[in-house]
Amino acid sequence: MAETEQPSGSSPEDDASDATAGNAFMIPKKEISMVPDMGKWKRSQAYADYMGFILTLNESVKGKKFTCEYKVSQTVEKLLDLLATLDQWINETPPIDQPARFGNKAFRTWFSKLDQVSKHPSTEFPFCSGPLTVHEDWTE
Repeated sequence: MAETEQPSGSSPEDDASDATAGNAFMIPKKEISMVPDMGKWKRSQAYADYMGFILTLNESVKGKKFTCEYKVSQTVEKLLDLLATLDQWINETPPIDQPARFGNKAFRTWFSKLDQVSKHPSTEFPFCSGPLTVHEDWTE
Protein backbone atom coordinates (compact mmCIF):
# COMPACT_ATOMS: atom_id res chain seq x y z
CA MET A 1 0.00 0.00 0.00
CA ALA A 2 1.28 3.42 -0.79
CA GLU A 3 1.68 5.89 2.01
CA THR A 4 -0.02 9.21 1.53
CA GLU A 5 1.88 12.40 2.19
CA GLN A 6 0.59 14.66 4.92
CA PRO A 7 0.73 18.41 4.36
CA SER A 8 3.28 20.18 6.53
CA GLY A 9 1.94 20.60 10.07
CA SER A 10 -0.89 18.12 9.48
CA SER A 11 -1.35 14.73 11.09
CA PRO A 12 -3.70 11.80 10.41
CA GLU A 13 -5.48 12.71 13.65
CA ASP A 14 -6.16 16.20 12.27
CA ASP A 15 -7.65 14.67 9.13
CA ALA A 16 -9.83 12.32 11.19
CA SER A 17 -11.15 15.16 13.32
CA ASP A 18 -11.88 17.20 10.17
CA ALA A 19 -13.86 14.28 8.74
CA THR A 20 -16.01 14.00 11.85
CA ALA A 21 -16.35 17.71 12.58
CA GLY A 22 -19.98 18.63 12.98
CA ASN A 23 -21.07 14.98 13.17
CA ALA A 24 -22.48 13.89 16.50
CA PHE A 25 -22.93 10.30 17.61
CA MET A 26 -26.45 9.10 17.01
CA ILE A 27 -27.92 6.16 18.86
CA PRO A 28 -28.51 3.48 16.21
CA LYS A 29 -32.13 2.69 15.56
CA LYS A 30 -33.95 0.47 13.15
CA GLU A 31 -35.08 2.48 10.14
CA ILE A 32 -36.17 -0.27 7.77
CA SER A 33 -39.08 -2.25 9.17
CA MET A 34 -41.09 -3.03 6.06
CA VAL A 35 -40.43 -3.39 2.33
CA PRO A 36 -41.66 0.14 1.53
CA ASP A 37 -38.95 1.52 3.86
CA MET A 38 -36.30 0.34 1.39
CA GLY A 39 -36.93 3.44 -0.71
CA LYS A 40 -35.65 5.63 2.13
CA TRP A 41 -32.44 3.57 2.27
CA LYS A 42 -31.96 3.66 -1.50
CA ARG A 43 -32.30 7.46 -1.51
CA SER A 44 -29.85 7.96 1.38
CA GLN A 45 -26.29 9.27 1.17
CA ALA A 46 -25.11 6.15 3.03
CA TYR A 47 -26.54 3.95 0.26
CA ALA A 48 -24.87 6.11 -2.42
CA ASP A 49 -21.54 5.87 -0.56
CA TYR A 50 -21.91 2.12 -0.06
CA MET A 51 -22.81 1.45 -3.69
CA GLY A 52 -20.03 3.77 -4.87
CA PHE A 53 -17.53 1.78 -2.84
CA ILE A 54 -18.80 -1.55 -4.22
CA LEU A 55 -18.79 -0.28 -7.79
CA THR A 56 -15.28 1.14 -7.40
CA LEU A 57 -14.08 -2.25 -6.14
CA ASN A 58 -15.81 -3.89 -9.09
CA GLU A 59 -14.11 -1.59 -11.59
CA SER A 60 -10.70 -2.10 -9.98
CA VAL A 61 -10.71 -5.84 -10.65
CA LYS A 62 -12.22 -5.89 -14.13
CA GLY A 63 -9.90 -7.59 -16.58
CA LYS A 64 -7.72 -9.11 -13.86
CA LYS A 65 -7.17 -12.85 -13.62
CA PHE A 66 -7.98 -14.73 -10.44
CA THR A 67 -4.44 -16.09 -10.54
CA CYS A 68 -2.92 -12.61 -10.92
CA GLU A 69 0.17 -12.07 -8.74
CA TYR A 70 -0.02 -9.05 -6.47
CA LYS A 71 2.01 -7.66 -3.62
CA VAL A 72 0.36 -7.51 -0.22
CA SER A 73 1.94 -5.22 2.35
CA GLN A 74 2.94 -6.54 5.75
CA THR A 75 0.31 -4.30 7.35
CA VAL A 76 -2.45 -5.82 5.21
CA GLU A 77 -1.18 -9.33 5.96
CA LYS A 78 -1.34 -8.61 9.70
CA LEU A 79 -4.81 -7.15 9.37
CA LEU A 80 -5.97 -10.24 7.44
CA ASP A 81 -4.47 -12.46 10.15
CA LEU A 82 -6.34 -10.48 12.80
CA LEU A 83 -9.61 -10.78 10.88
CA ALA A 84 -9.03 -14.53 10.45
CA THR A 85 -8.50 -14.88 14.21
CA LEU A 86 -11.66 -12.90 14.99
CA ASP A 87 -13.55 -15.10 12.53
CA GLN A 88 -12.15 -18.22 14.21
CA TRP A 89 -13.38 -16.89 17.57
CA ILE A 90 -16.84 -16.48 16.04
CA ASN A 91 -16.79 -20.19 15.13
CA GLU A 92 -15.55 -21.08 18.64
CA THR A 93 -18.24 -18.95 20.29
CA PRO A 94 -21.54 -19.95 18.68
CA PRO A 95 -24.71 -18.07 19.62
CA ILE A 96 -26.40 -19.32 22.76
CA ASP A 97 -29.87 -20.75 22.24
CA GLN A 98 -31.80 -18.27 24.33
CA PRO A 99 -34.75 -15.97 24.12
CA ALA A 100 -33.03 -12.64 23.72
CA ARG A 101 -34.45 -9.20 23.31
CA PHE A 102 -31.14 -7.36 23.37
CA GLY A 103 -28.73 -9.65 21.55
CA ASN A 104 -27.04 -12.93 22.22
CA LYS A 105 -25.00 -13.36 25.39
CA ALA A 106 -22.31 -15.26 23.47
CA PHE A 107 -21.19 -11.87 22.15
CA ARG A 108 -19.93 -11.06 25.66
CA THR A 109 -17.66 -14.11 25.56
CA TRP A 110 -16.34 -13.20 22.11
CA PHE A 111 -15.79 -9.57 23.12
CA SER A 112 -14.01 -10.56 26.34
CA LYS A 113 -11.46 -12.48 24.22
CA LEU A 114 -10.94 -9.39 22.11
CA ASP A 115 -10.70 -7.21 25.22
CA GLN A 116 -8.03 -9.49 26.75
CA VAL A 117 -5.91 -9.32 23.60
CA SER A 118 -6.20 -5.53 23.50
CA LYS A 119 -4.86 -5.24 27.06
CA HIS A 120 -1.72 -7.14 26.10
CA PRO A 121 -0.50 -5.81 22.74
CA SER A 122 1.72 -8.21 20.86
CA THR A 123 3.17 -8.73 17.44
CA GLU A 124 0.27 -11.11 16.80
CA PHE A 125 -2.23 -8.26 17.14
CA PRO A 126 -0.34 -5.08 16.20
CA PHE A 127 -3.53 -3.04 15.83
CA CYS A 128 -4.43 -3.46 19.50
CA SER A 129 -2.76 -0.72 21.46
CA GLY A 130 -4.81 -0.49 24.63
CA PRO A 131 -8.02 -1.48 26.38
CA LEU A 132 -11.09 -1.49 24.18
CA THR A 133 -14.06 0.62 25.00
CA VAL A 134 -17.64 -0.10 24.08
CA HIS A 135 -20.05 2.73 23.56
CA GLU A 136 -22.57 2.74 26.41
CA ASP A 137 -25.43 2.16 23.95
CA TRP A 138 -23.89 -1.17 22.92
CA THR A 139 -24.27 -2.66 26.37
CA GLU A 140 -27.17 -4.96 27.14
